[in-house]
Amino acid sequence: MRQISLLIMTFLLGFLACKNLLNKNDERVQFQNNVNYDLYYFGSISYPDTINYKTSSCQVEYSVDKIFASSKSKMSFRRNWEDLFILNSYGVYMIYLYNNDSANYYFNLTGNCDSLINRKDLILKRFDVTLDYLNTHNWTLTYP
Repeated sequence: MRQISLLIMTFLLGFLACKNLLNKNDERVQFQNNVNYDLYYFGSISYPDTINYKTSSCQVEYSVDKIFASSKSKMSFRRNWEDLFILNSYGVYMIYLYNNDSANYYFNLTGNCDSLINRKDLILKRFDVTLDYLNTHNWTLTYP
């Protein structure tokens, strides 16, 4: 039974990967930053594990996941958002917001996001995003 489950999951992930090669990035999710400093975000499908979570990407050094002060920014995702929620049995994607200066500082200490992830006190906000949440909020995440 476990082998069949693994086979189905492998097939599903392979199908989604091939499908994504044909699609462009999904940019429906937007951040509304209502503060006068830049933010940095990253996400994780590790819900409900909020202590030992792994990021889906960590690109502090490239400022890819940066939200500029007092602005609205798009969150680009390489697949459809609906596909992302399939990967987590709870249907939840966690998005963490940090002050961008803090994110850069802690990233530069080690050259990876581990030092940033281990500093829970630096998290400004955590969004537990579901498809229903996105639909209800017009695909916009607002801080604060």
